[in-house]
Amino acid sequence: MRTRALVSLTLGVALALAAPCLEGRAQDEATVDREAEFQAQLDAGLAIYEERRYAEAAAAYEAAYAIRAEPELAYNIARSYERAVMREEAIAAYDRFLGLPGTTSEMRNRARGARSSLRAEVEALARPEVPEEPELAPEPIVEPVVEAPSELAAPVEPANESALVPVGWILVATGGL
Repeated sequence: MRTRALVSLTLGVALALAAPCLEGRAQDEATVDREAEFQAQLDAGLAIYEERRYAEAAAAYEAAYAIRAEPELAYNIARSYERAVMREEAIAAYDRFLGLPGTTSEMRNRARGARSSLRAEVEALARPEVPEEPELAPEPIVEPVVEAPSELAAPVEPANESALVPVGWILVATGGL
């Protein structure tokens, strides 16, 4: 009986000591699987982005980001949404990127500039359109009516031409002509 108890105790201790090792191995396998999934999503996002399917690329990057929150992924997500003309999503993604530690000042400046441009676009699109002024119909061209000279109207002749002669000599004498 004593040997049976000793064997049971030994097996119990061995199992107790082996359990963390087995658990660690399972965690290692899970980590390897998650890393492989991360890499697969990242590679898919890059390939899809190159094909200019930006909304799908953003979804693949989001899946990779859910596995490992890398700042560069947050930036890629924002760029993908921006290229897909999904302005609100891009602004939110840029905000998320700017809130993360471990980013370079150059990337932060780019993100701020892009976010600012996107906000301006959103505001411009939110403004009501100013209706265009209706085109005015062109006014009809009115031709002037020219009447033929009347036969009754005679040319007007000066009444007295001799009255103008002294005026001419006065002008010549004074140097007016």
